[in-house]
Amino acid sequence: MKQFRDIPFETRPSDKRNYELFEEEIWTSSEICNSCFAQVRSIGPAKEKMLETPDEKCLEHGKPVTLTLFEWYERTENGSQEHTTWDANRRFGTCYCLNCGTDCNGNHRNKSLEELKPLAKNIFRYVKRHTDHDIDGKTFGRQVRQLKSRRDAQGNETEVLGIAFARALDRDRPATDAGRSSTPVAVSD
Repeated sequence: MKQFRDIPFETRPSDKRNYELFEEEIWTSSEICNSCFAQVRSIGPAKEKMLETPDEKCLEHGKPVTLTLFEWYERTENGSQEHTTWDANRRFGTCYCLNCGTDCNGNHRNKSLEELKPLAKNIFRYVKRHTDHDIDGKTFGRQVRQLKSRRDAQGNETEVLGIAFARALDRDRPATDAGRSSTPVAVSD
């Protein structure tokens, strides 16, 4: 996924904040397959645990050290076969997505609008069910269609999804009923 400043098609200054939120909540999320955006893991909230020696609050060579732990870590029905302890994409080990059959690394280059539709629906579903943000499905779908039709956006489908997300998201208004959606994604022509 490209940095906002490197997107090769026209963007709005107002897109930047929510595009970065897409990167944080979706693209680098440990819970989501970057190929199809289905949820492959369910990871609980982070908790900090202080490591210390039995007699004092400081370790041998400095200040106390903290360790980040998660309350729970489970694969969903879409995640399978973790083989390594850590991998490069911060996903707590390699995970294979049973929804799309990949190793959760995305490549959205040169996908058609028809191939982007299920990806947009998975993003919409995840945001509604698992985040505190509100996204308008009709706006999201309309933006995907409009951006995908631009010649200068071809080959940048991940960025198309990110900018469409940015334009459909109301970051300042949390979802009123997370987990339920009355506005489906409308990506069809």
